Amino acid sequence: MYKIFTSVLFTLFLSVSAFAQDGTLDPTFADAGILIGDYAQAGADLPNDLVVQADGKIVVAMNGRFDEVSNTNDLALLRLNEDGTLDPTFGDAGIFVNVDTMGSDLAYSLLQLEDGSFLFIGSMTSDSENPDDVQMAVLKVSNDGVLDTDFGTDGIVQISIAEGQDYARDAVVDADGKIYLAGFSYVSGFSNRRNVMVGLNADGSLNTEFGADGIFIWNDNETVNELHHIIIAQDGNFLVNGYSKPAGTDRMTIYKVLADGSGLDTTFGTDGEVLTTFDGNANGNGIFQRPNGDLVVAGHTSNAEGGLNFVAAAYTADGAVDTDWGTNGSVQAMPDLLNFSYDAMLQPDGKLLITGEAGAGFFGDPRRFATARFTADGELDATWGEAGIVQTPFPSEFFNPFSFAEAVAMQPDGKILVLGKSAQPGGNQLAMARYNNVLDADGDGFDVTEDCDDDNAAINPDATEIPYNGIDDDCNEMTPDDDIDGDGFVNDEDCDDNNADINPDATEIVYDGIDNDCNAATLDDDLDEDGFANAEDCDDDNAAINPDATEIPYNGIDDDCNEMTPDDDIDNDGFVNDEDCDDNDAAINPDAVEIANNGIDEDCDGEDLISSVDESFLAAQFEISPNPTDGSVLLTSGENAPTVLEIRVFDYTGKLLEVIDSQAFGNQISLDLGKYATGTYMISLLTEEGNAVKRIIRR
Repeated sequence: MYKIFTSVLFTLFLSVSAFAQDGTLDPTFADAGILIGDYAQAGADLPNDLVVQADGKIVVAMNGRFDEVSNTNDLALLRLNEDGTLDPTFGDAGIFVNVDTMGSDLAYSLLQLEDGSFLFIGSMTSDSENPDDVQMAVLKVSNDGVLDTDFGTDGIVQISIAEGQDYARDAVVDADGKIYLAGFSYVSGFSNRRNVMVGLNADGSLNTEFGADGIFIWNDNETVNELHHIIIAQDGNFLVNGYSKPAGTDRMTIYKVLADGSGLDTTFGTDGEVLTTFDGNANGNGIFQRPNGDLVVAGHTSNAEGGLNFVAAAYTADGAVDTDWGTNGSVQAMPDLLNFSYDAMLQPDGKLLITGEAGAGFFGDPRRFATARFTADGELDATWGEAGIVQTPFPSEFFNPFSFAEAVAMQPDGKILVLGKSAQPGGNQLAMARYNNVLDADGDGFDVTEDCDDDNAAINPDATEIPYNGIDDDCNEMTPDDDIDGDGFVNDEDCDDNNADINPDATEIVYDGIDNDCNAATLDDDLDEDGFANAEDCDDDNAAINPDATEIPYNGIDDDCNEMTPDDDIDNDGFVNDEDCDDNDAAINPDAVEIANNGIDEDCDGEDLISSVDESFLAAQFEISPNPTDGSVLLTSGENAPTVLEIRVFDYTGKLLEVIDSQAFGNQISLDLGKYATGTYMISLLTEEGNAVKRIIRR
């Protein structure tokens, strides 16, 4: 299905030693970087566009005669492996063909959708009796090479603008999956042409919210107008590029179309359009918008020598000439006398690559692939080929064969694929060249094959990995970014990503002050949940025992975790409850002195000491009044009462409060009980005949 031609002279001419300089042929592709394929065996191969898949496979849109009976050109897609061989998993042994018996069809553009399927843009003949009845056409082809019958009518949409010839040259798809075509339509009966955009829904039906029932036409007058390229601008409107002949001279054009297709954006250029002002005829085949909003257009223009040059021009986002770019806003390249541009590509590093053909005419140098590359500043890029230009003739048995490039695309590794045609015995055949290209868009010194993010200079193999930012800073997946301790848990899950022993699967170790299992609900240092950690709690297994608890006497437990709080010697007399007959009175304990005849067992021997004198008789000889009292009382001795030597005042617990030497008083002694609290008190009178005890109530 494909043939490869070699030429020793050709190879030597193009070889640039062993260094893979930008623009040198890649010897790993096909035959020394060149592929010539004969796929439409019933006639010429006419490829027009290509897409490089993320896996490196190459899909080519073309038309050609695949059916000798119908003798018409049909639309076809080829899928090639990276080395240029047909991919047998696509279509029929690598080829999808849409056989159309109505007439010849033309291929122009190819897009790959997010789901991997393809939109194939071109034109189709709709009336076998009238070959001039050509309609815009869109085909949707699955990633395995069959028509998607859910799109349009059995996978095909045809749009007729008017009777005559209508051509869709390019398309874009917005974030909602809606499709927008750009092309032109012939005015019936004339060679005049008008600009046309068409809006389609994702299923291929007309998007009636765009333009007038899905169609927007402008420059519908007696001039020549064509649209060749379309993009969605950063503000959501459309930018389209092509050429116009408003007054006999071809002018490269830029138009800005409102997102709803209701008209041109009059804030752009002059009422929505820009007509370039090159000295001669000019034709546009590419438009691009840089990240800063500025525009770059590409094409070719006539020169003073009667030939054509590759040309590029730059504009601001509002359509004004960017005079800081190139020479007063434009730049030209002249590989040979006649140079036609058919496609262009803006590289991620801002460089512009224009492709087409170059040659000197039929009797001069043969027509050949030509590419010119310009820097982001608008100068010929000396790193591309020879001073910014690369020319590639294709071998053929013909005298003065011609070859010209129709489309350009970049592989994921930065290498450049240029697609076109080459004259060979039997007709034109598919021609493709692959060029080396070191792409370093972020200028960090690492090309796209080494750099995992070639749009960010801070990310490259020499960068230091910054943990927990979710970015592979050093382009090494083995350098941990989000599981530093390698325990299988990323930082968001791991409460300590520097310790592999601490993670949600770890066992909690109590009382180590560490949340080992990354679960705050799993207790580590307050097992009884009484609000006190182990270091504060004298019993962390019993919530009733903690520093805030009330000490419960006589239970043998330090309830409040305070050894100073008595539990079994409440009166602090040195005797615990089992030994002390009254643990609330420090004056009553086994070591206390028994006070006779007071009714209290002070020494805890089981009885009160009784003196030999009849205490009741002795006490009767003394009177205390008033009783009860609010303050002072008067102690009066009877006529025969013994002399009071000493008076002692006790509270009801037997605690000695006061000792009074009564010998200085007569038979009446005043006692002040107002200084004591209300309650019951005992007055012990020590006499020569013994103790007499009187009870008194302080109110």
